[in-house]
Amino acid sequence: AVGRARKGTSALRGHCGRAGGRGGRAAMVMPAAKKARTDDAGPKRVVPTADDLDEGTPVIYFGTSHGFVRDAYQPLDEFWVTDAETGEIVRDRTGDIVTFKSKDLQLLAATAPPIPFDADGNARSGVLLLGREEHMMQILKIFGHPNIEERRNPQLLLAIPCTECHQEGLQEAVSKGPPPEVLELGKLQRPDIHVGARSLQMKQVAEQLGGELLILEGFYVLSGIQLPFALKSCEAKGVTMWERHRRKEICNQIDLCVTASCEHRKSEDPAVAARRALAETCAIEVSDTLWGEAVQVALRRRLSVPDLPLRVKDQSGMEVVVVVLPDDATSVTLNGVVLCFGEPAGSNYLIDPAAAGGAPAGGSAAGATSEALADGKIQGKTVREWEAEQREFANAPKLPSGWLRVRSRSTNEVYFFNKQTKEATFSFPEAPLARGWTKEVSKSTGKTYYFHAERRTSTFERPTA
Repeated sequence: AVGRARKGTSALRGHCGRAGGRGGRAAMVMPAAKKARTDDAGPKRVVPTADDLDEGTPVIYFGTSHGFVRDAYQPLDEFWVTDAETGEIVRDRTGDIVTFKSKDLQLLAATAPPIPFDADGNARSGVLLLGREEHMMQILKIFGHPNIEERRNPQLLLAIPCTECHQEGLQEAVSKGPPPEVLELGKLQRPDIHVGARSLQMKQVAEQLGGELLILEGFYVLSGIQLPFALKSCEAKGVTMWERHRRKEICNQIDLCVTASCEHRKSEDPAVAARRALAETCAIEVSDTLWGEAVQVALRRRLSVPDLPLRVKDQSGMEVVVVVLPDDATSVTLNGVVLCFGEPAGSNYLIDPAAAGGAPAGGSAAGATSEALADGKIQGKTVREWEAEQREFANAPKLPSGWLRVRSRSTNEVYFFNKQTKEATFSFPEAPLARGWTKEVSKSTGKTYYFHAERRTSTFERPTA
């Protein structure tokens, strides 16, 4: 047990038994009549083991009552439950906090039919990104520090070693990974209930991926931290009944989730929706080649994890696409905003490296810092194809030599790409400086100036000769 589950029983009781509880209300007292009720109808339920019960796990107690685990001390098989309706910790008739054993609680059976779609024909899909430390550092740098003033999707990203993607490692990640300010912001979203940190969704996905995930030495999973929806968001105008239920009753804890997810029409391909979510919520794009299933299968074989699934589903029915970045994945940053991963020029992951006499895809990380996109392709097209596409921008201001306008497939925004340097930017590019001039930034003022070393002269005005 990790995090809050490390606390002994006496410390836990002192924490949970404060007079008034959250919001000044008395903790819930369970009447004897309610304890005696049974439920023979409804979905099949299973008795969990102690390892199945993390903080925030939804459970059924006393036969028919719904709640979730508030605190857990797994070494002694002791758990404390918050009632889902009142938001208060469960007590007995005398007012004492009830300590449950795992055999006293129930989970909905994994065989119960999932509900991936709502009444309006919508579905949810997600993506889980796996990569080396170099890839993760680039992503975390682009994503930046978490917002501690308002809820975002996701609130922050965590890179967790694949070898730590077991129950204890995931719970430790969600308990200790987010800064205190993020955890407090999560609790402020739902002052009506107890809010804890749980690894439930990521745990379900990791279990679906199996032992292949745990043996990926040196690789990380990119996981997103999701905060609860605020009450006013749950009741917002235009929110469907299903979405209201999802926000209020399901997404009401601080959750460790897959990299990105989104709601989409049932008719849309889950992989297309997941790819869009990755770009829109995490500012990450992956090339067509690396995203393709054939290459993903080949990469798994090269990494000796051929049975690592390409797609899995969590218990809600959400389909998750699992994408592995090769060691030599190239990257380009668009104006410091969007990070695009591709394959190096001339690479062919479908060729068996042993038969070809070359190194496997996981053999070199040097390409990870390259600023060129894969095989000369930008947004799925070659440079020559984009040159032909420039007719679309015939009425736009003329670009300096070597630059192209490129349209993003995920956001439809236009940015600028340099064919020689592979630089990409949303800012209108400047023409090359005259020979001998360099562009510098003053360390004292931060202002840009231009310097000519041979002439030993500098100027704030852009030189023309």
